[in-house]
Amino acid sequence: MALFTEAQAQASKLEKTNKIVVNGVFSTWKAQISGSDGQIYSIRIDNLAADANVAAIKNEAIAYLTGSVNYQPSVAGPTVVVSSEFAGSNGDNLG
Repeated sequence: MALFTEAQAQASKLEKTNKIVVNGVFSTWKAQISGSDGQIYSIRIDNLAADANVAAIKNEAIAYLTGSVNYQPSVAGPTVVVSSEFAGSNGDNLG
């Protein structure tokens, strides 16, 4: 099952594109996509050369959103709630 239809993927936005170079050798492209569904997707594009243009990046992002078998949803971070407890015991000896 595809994540997006073609129209939904085309309505998504390319927010950030990074070229990854390790020890002077091109490794991969990373793209951050703001999906038309309101979610943020981070994708790795391994099949393009270092000199790929933005049109090629966008085409790969559309292909990813419409049919990638490697799709992984964004992982939400934990919700942390901190509350002060036992305030009346502050300053008490531990023993």
